[in-house]
Amino acid sequence: SEYLGYVKNYHPIVKQANLIISRSEAKLLKSRGAFDPKFEVDYDRKKFKSSEYYDKLNATFKIPTWYGVELKANYENNDGIYLNPEFNTPTDGLYSAGISIALAKGLLTNKRMATLKQAKLYTKQAQAKQRLVVNDILYNAISTYFNWLKNHQILTVQKSYVTNAEIRLANVTTSYRIGDKPAIDTLEASVNLKNRLLDLEKAKIGYIKSKLELS
Repeated sequence: SEYLGYVKNYHPIVKQANLIISRSEAKLLKSRGAFDPKFEVDYDRKKFKSSEYYDKLNATFKIPTWYGVELKANYENNDGIYLNPEFNTPTDGLYSAGISIALAKGLLTNKRMATLKQAKLYTKQAQAKQRLVVNDILYNAISTYFNWLKNHQILTVQKSYVTNAEIRLANVTTSYRIGDKPAIDTLEASVNLKNRLLDLEKAKIGYIKSKLELS
C-alpha cells in the first residue's frame, strides 16, 4: 500500500491524468459562468463650458436562467438641456423590470444550456478517461511489484541453496578424507555447488532487472 501511494502521488502519467480533470472542471466552471447574474452600466455625458448638453445613465441587472428566460431590472436617469425628448425620464429616474424569453428556437435549448451540458459531459468523459489511465498504471505497478517480490524470494531461496550446497560439499569432503565416502561423491557435491552458484547469479540478474522496472 505504501508503494502504491508513491505511484499515485509521483508517477508522471498519473499527474497528467489529474490535469485532465482540472481542464474539464475549468470548462465546466466557465460554462456555468454564463448563468451568473450580470450588472451593466452605460453612462454618457456631454458638457461644454457651463452648459450641460446631456447626462445619460442606464443601469441594467440581468439574471439568466436555464430555459432561456432572462430576468431583467433596469434603471434609467437622463437629464440635460439638449437631451433628445425620447430619452426624457422623471426627476427620480425611471425603473423597470421584466423578463426576456427566447421563443421557438431557443425555448427548449439555447447556447448557454448546450455549452453547460457539453461541459458536464466532458467532465464525465475526463473522469472516465482518468480512471482508465490511472487503473492501467496501477495494474502495471502491481504486476511489476509482484514480479520484483517473486525475484526477491527466488534470490533468497537460491542463497540458501548455495549455503546448503557448501555445507554438503564440506561434509562430503570430510567423509571422503576419513574414508567414509568415495571420491565420486565429492565431485558430485562440487558440481552441485557450481550449479547452485550459477542459479544464484541468474537470480541476481533477474532481481536487478525487476528492481529497475519497479523504480
